[in-house]
Formats: sequence, structure tokens, C-alpha cells
Amino acid sequence: GTDPRISINVLESAGLEVSHVLDEPTAVADLLQLDNAGVVDIGGGTTGIAIVKKGKVTYSADEATGGHHISLTLAGNRRISLEEAEQYKRGHGDEIWPAVKPVYEKMADIVARHIEGQGITDLWLAGGSCMQPGVAALFCKQFPALQVHLPQHSLFMTPLAIASSGREKAEGLYAK
Repeated sequence: GTDPRISINVLESAGLEVSHVLDEPTAVADLLQLDNAGVVDIGGGTTGIAIVKKGKVTYSADEATGGHHISLTLAGNRRISLEEAEQYKRGHGDEIWPAVKPVYEKMADIVARHIEGQGITDLWLAGGSCMQPGVAALFCKQFPALQVHLPQHSLFMTPLAIASSGREKAEGLYAK
């Protein structure tokens, strides 16, 4: 992931005040008010993982595998441009699953390394790349001891969580 100091410097140089910084899976965990759970946010370029215990994020990581890698794999498999692959994957989920499944298996293996020994009971999937048909079943198979959750609109989960967190923090900062 990107070093948060870079984003802070850019925003402050534009004259904006930075009230707080948090990663995507932490924002999702806060929005859902999770306990004893993990969040896996498969974003465009990275997969973020957060572990929540007693309502607090106790562990967070970001790995450089995400939806962009799905598009790269699909572009190579179908011999099409990256832009075409990006569009194609959105409308042909079932058809592309055999080609992109290995990338998701790699993501699940990465998640397994991060959550091993954490003692969580639930795993929440977030991010647009989780909406690919087959992803939830793959994670259920990879993590049979966990209750795997895929919210209906996981594509919107992360931006809504970030907006909600920003609103809550701003209300606390500027309350009269």
C-alpha cells in the first residue's frame, strides 16, 4: 500500500487539514462494528486485511494483489488489452472464473497467512473484486472454521465506511 505520510503531505500542501488517517479494512470494521472478526478488502491494487478483537483493530496489513491483477490475468488469458479486460470482467463473471480463480486462490493464501492464529470467528469480504462469482465460495472452502460474509453491495462497503468514519471524526472535532 501507499505510505500514509505521502497522502497527508499532498493534502496538507493543498491547504487541507487532515483530521485522521485509516486504512480501508479498518474503516469497514468500524462501520460494521465487528468483534472477533477479520475484514478482507480486495481493492483495485491491494488486498487489505484487518483483525478486530473486542471492537478494536489489533492487526492490519496491506498486500500488493488486487483487482488490477485480475485484469492483468484476464488480459493475458484472452489476449486483449488491459482496458478491455477491465470492462470484460465486470460483465462476464461466471465465464472468466476458470481463468482468474488462481489469482483469488493466491489472495486467499495471503489472507490465511495473516489471520493464522488470530482466533477470529468471522471473515467479512469487501471491495468490488469480491463480487466476482466464485469468490465467496472459494473463501468458504479455504476457511471452513470461519463464518464468511459477503455483503450484497460489497463494492460500496469501503467508500461508505471511509465516508462514515470521516463524518464521525469531523463531528467530534468540530462539535460545539
